[in-house]
Amino acid sequence: MVAWEFCLLVSPFSLQDGGTPAVFWGLVICPIAMIPMYCSLAEVASMSPTAGGQYHWVSELAPPRFQKGLSYSVGWLIAMGWQTFLCGVSYEAASQILGLTTLNFPTYNIQAWHETLLTIGIVAFCTFFNIFLAVRLPLVEALVLLLHVAGVFIVIIPLWVMAPRGNAYDTIINFTNSGGWWNDGLAGTIGMVPTIGLLIGYDCSVHLSEETEDASWTIPQVLLAAVGSNTVMLLAVGITYIFCLGDLDSVLNTSTYQPVIQVLFNTTQNHAGTTIITLVIIIILLSACVGQVATASRQLWSFARDR
Repeated sequence: MVAWEFCLLVSPFSLQDGGTPAVFWGLVICPIAMIPMYCSLAEVASMSPTAGGQYHWVSELAPPRFQKGLSYSVGWLIAMGWQTFLCGVSYEAASQILGLTTLNFPTYNIQAWHETLLTIGIVAFCTFFNIFLAVRLPLVEALVLLLHVAGVFIVIIPLWVMAPRGNAYDTIINFTNSGGWWNDGLAGTIGMVPTIGLLIGYDCSVHLSEETEDASWTIPQVLLAAVGSNTVMLLAVGITYIFCLGDLDSVLNTSTYQPVIQVLFNTTQNHAGTTIITLVIIIILLSACVGQVATASRQLWSFARDR
């Protein structure tokens, strides 16, 4: 999925509540909390690969008297979760597009309805792609995978070379409280929540099990490889970002409403360079939305099919 990209997009919530230490410790806790869960999912997927995924496994493994109720509840949670996730990523892609527009056209004022319409347009495009161009999905996903990996270096190399460095104490230890919470500890705890969940969504391959050859072997391998590789990329980009952030207040109060765009512009001091790097992130987000429609549709189809 889009772990390192989403780290750049949701980090403002952590920077507001806890500062850069909230991002750092959230990044540390994230793989510790999520990787064991994915190991469990991979094991169950190897035994019972199905597009239904979690609700199907609950139906098989729960005590008989609780099977129907728990399976039905989990099915709805997963169905709504994937559709909500799709809306969230589409909204972030729309926000980046409008933020980039503001950077290049300072007289433009972002309106809430602009973001809403653009989000709806992105979802509609992704749905259209899955209906009429689904045969091209493997090719698109392969190309964007290369961009996803290359994007790590496209983002971190300019930051390493051109951005100012924060000191280790302020970046890792010195929690801040710009959100008005009762104390820094509470602010930091709340601020870690967005980054702890950055490795969500890698069960997407599970919901394509019924279209995969030798799914009981392939799906667990893909699942664990994706989580492992994205953990490395997430830590590389996330830690680089918080050390090269610069002045926190100016970044959070940017006129683009997108701190990552402001950080990139402060680093490159170049509209074209910032635009190119941000477009890489936007393209990856749009591809993720296409994949999320594929996942959400198959999960919902399976949920409607099974009784």
